[in-house]
Order: sequence, then C-alpha cells, then structure tokens
Amino acid sequence: MARPLDVLLYGASGFTGRLVAAYLARHAPTLRIGLAGRCADRLRAARVAASNCSALPEWGAELHVASAEDELALRALAARASVVISTAGPFSACGTPLVRACLHARTDYVDINGEVPWMKQLVEELDEEAREAGVRIVPSCGYTVPSDLGTWLTVQSIRERYGCATRSVSGLIQFNGRLSGGTMATGLLLDRASAAEQAQRKDPFVLGGAPAGGEVRAEDRDSDEAVFDSVSRCWTAPFWMATISSRVVRRSHELFRQQDGIGYGAEFSYSERALARDESVAKNMASEMPSPERRERLIARGKLPSPGQGPSAEVRAKSWFRLLLLGRSEDGRWMATHLLGGDPGYDETSKFVSEAAILLASRRTNPSLVRRGGNGGVLTPASALGQPFVNALAERGINFQQFPAANNEEVADVVQTLINQNGAERHRA
Repeated sequence: MARPLDVLLYGASGFTGRLVAAYLARHAPTLRIGLAGRCADRLRAARVAASNCSALPEWGAELHVASAEDELALRALAARASVVISTAGPFSACGTPLVRACLHARTDYVDINGEVPWMKQLVEELDEEAREAGVRIVPSCGYTVPSDLGTWLTVQSIRERYGCATRSVSGLIQFNGRLSGGTMATGLLLDRASAAEQAQRKDPFVLGGAPAGGEVRAEDRDSDEAVFDSVSRCWTAPFWMATISSRVVRRSHELFRQQDGIGYGAEFSYSERALARDESVAKNMASEMPSPERRERLIARGKLPSPGQGPSAEVRAKSWFRLLLLGRSEDGRWMATHLLGGDPGYDETSKFVSEAAILLASRRTNPSLVRRGGNGGVLTPASALGQPFVNALAERGINFQQFPAANNEEVADVVQTLINQNGAERHRA
C-alpha cells in the first residue's frame, strides 16, 4: 500500500534542514514531502523558503510538529513516509527514538550524523532487528560520503582493472568551508563525552573492519602530527573528520566482508589526512584546534556560530572540497580517484543526504534501482547505495575522475597534477 509521503524530513527548521528542504523542492519537486520538527512557526518559514526554490508554482509540503522524545508521535510520522531524513542533532541526545520509530514502521532512514559512539550503539542495538525487518538505516550520509563512496569506487576499479583486491586506500583532502552552530555544538558534546565514549572514538575498528588478527597496525592509527607523505610527495596534517570517515569506510569493508568473506581485501587499511602547502602549514594545522572551553567562550561572544546559524549563501558559494583517494592493489599497482565538489559541510551534505533519500524512496517502486544493502540493517552509504549513488551524485555536479598508475612514481605525478589545479575554479568550470 502506497504511503502518503515519499520523504519526511525531520529537523527541517534547522540550518542544514532548511538547505535539505530547499534541495528537495528544487531537484525533486514531484516527490511528496513532509517537513517535521519542534516549532510550527519555524517549519512554516522553512516551507516558504523551500517553495521559493521550486520550479512548481504549487509546490508544498505537509508540516508536522513532534518532539524528538515523543516516540508515539514519531511512529505516526514514520508510518506516513517511505524514507525519513534526519538533520536533528546531536543524535546521541535525541536521535534514537526516531530510528526506533522507523524500524517499527518499516521505514528506511538516513541522516547526516558524525557521532561514532552513537553509530556503534545503533549497530549493537538495532542492526539485527533492521536486517530482519528489511529496513535500511543509513547514518552518516553527509560529509563522510566522498570518503566512503569514493573508497568503494576505488576498490571496485582495482578489482575490475587489475583482477585483485585492495591493500590500502589513503585519502588526501583539501577544502575551503566553515562550520555551522549545530556542528559546533555537536563537537563540544563529543569532546565532553564520557571516558567510555572517548575510548570508542579512539578505537579505529569500533564499527568493524579489523584485519584477520584484530591487531591495530601503524597505518590504522589516527595521527595527530604533521607528516610528509612519500607517495604523494606532499606534507599532510591531521583532518578532524578522519576519526569519523575512516570508521564509516571500515564499516563498509566489514559489511561487504560479511557478504563475501573478503570485503575490500584481506589486509585492507584506510587512512585520511589533510593536504598542506608545506611543512610549516602542516604543523600549524596539526595544532590549531581550540580547546572546548575556548570554543564555548568564542560562541558566547558571537565569534563562532551558535545552533541554528551557519555560513551564508555567499560564503558557501565560494567553498569547495577536493578528495584524492590513492588505492593500492595487493600486487602493488595504483588507482587514484579524484572527487571535486562545492561547499562540503552544507550544500554538498544537503545534496548527499537528499539524493540518498530519493534513491531509497524509489526502491519501493523500482527495487532494481538500488540492489545493495541486502535485506536491511545499519548500513553505510556505500553498502546501501553503491553505483546508483555514484551516478546520482555525478549527475548533480560531483566530479568523479579515476587515474590508473603502475607504480609510486606515476601515482605521485597524478597527485601533483591534480593539486596544482585550483579547487574553486575547477568546480565552477
């Protein structure tokens, strides 16, 4: 039986939620959309703003007011839609009831969270139930998508071109963008988490993906230092998202390994770092993150955004990201995958989660469009959506390029050529 809504967006009146609503109105105007959150007035304002982005003069969306703690109300909401998007964080504080409501209603779920301990909780508490129910729970379908989906694409290309598995993928990120107040608040919450949760955040394999022996190798550990990368011939620095995206990539490897016994490769490893112009910049990047106490003072003084605030459209239009994924096959050959897009934290995050929801909504009427994800579970963008997701994002402006290389010298030349291109100019081109 058809449901009244294709997609329900919970958290629609927040900063990122408003961007997602506008994206859906602009790029999927014929979908039946619902906007939900805690404040009716703010939801009405979000609907008006989104309708102004739609090519359809009569575009509209249902509005639903519901507290994140009211599980009965959330169950009723989830039952109305094929897919629920959540942009309402911090997810560890208010996200679980909505996921449980989706399970109860047999409704697929996707969000933009980056809270690894909470994702572990979902895996431990709900993965088996979701598999049995055939419900796809896809957390962290925002900023981590380039790392997760790009790694999957790299591994597939190595297998198809070289006929072997992948030994390692290293991600090198360049970006220009700013954080929103909601992201800042979530970061502060995570920084003040319990000792047990802090230990989980430091565990490279907290979401799975450990090698056969279970040992943590040097290449698996999070680095907090400036490092010269001999393969790319570049200085690199710690990247604050790497402790999230690396766990999601390893979760994908684990899920594929559960299916075929191999996953990405028997000894597969993933690492991710930020590219720096030189040694001095790399060292500055490694030491520049302010303490939680200083960030709180900066927020109170208006120097950093508070929840509900974020970068302007003008600032976002000038923002961009580039991700280079250097995949090494088990026999020593290389595949470089280059992803390029716009503002990573908000415009592209809105695109990622919206396009994921559009694909998930379509699987009820066209299951062949999305074949991955098995019968359900707590999944990842790559394991749930695979090639259809790559295709959808490419159609919406995410630039995917791949470059085979026979040896270290060739892959270094590829990297140097790509990073000498200006990210913003290349994206606008």
